[in-house]
Amino acid sequence: MEFNWLAHIVAAASSLVIGAIYYHPKVLGTKWMASANLTDDDLKGGNMAIIFGGAFVLALIVSVFLKIHIDGAHLVSSGSESHMTFGHGALHGGITAFMVAMPIIVIIGMFERKKALNNLLHLGYWVITFAIMTGIVDAW
Repeated sequence: MEFNWLAHIVAAASSLVIGAIYYHPKVLGTKWMASANLTDDDLKGGNMAIIFGGAFVLALIVSVFLKIHIDGAHLVSSGSESHMTFGHGALHGGITAFMVAMPIIVIIGMFERKKALNNLLHLGYWVITFAIMTGIVDAW
């Protein structure tokens, strides 16, 4: 298994860029805030360096997992490097989001009594993010 740290750094950074767009008030941010019962004032607290730094490190861990997962799928399917494309990686990333992230999001949401819309919004973000991150590490 080839391991390219630059690809993982770019993939992890992509999760922050996707989040900035996806959760922007002009995209889905206001719907997310309403579904989570959050206000602008609620989001003003906290150490943003720790929040974004932590999110980046955790996204790096996700990126490594996705690379290990996609390489395992290549070995099982054919062992061929012809499948190592952005599109193929994105497909596996999207499937992985539904098989791994979705159950986790929904379980946590049920116990936290979150609205279904809140769970769907988070799932949408993670499907897009897993697809792009896995596409990056698979193609690179």
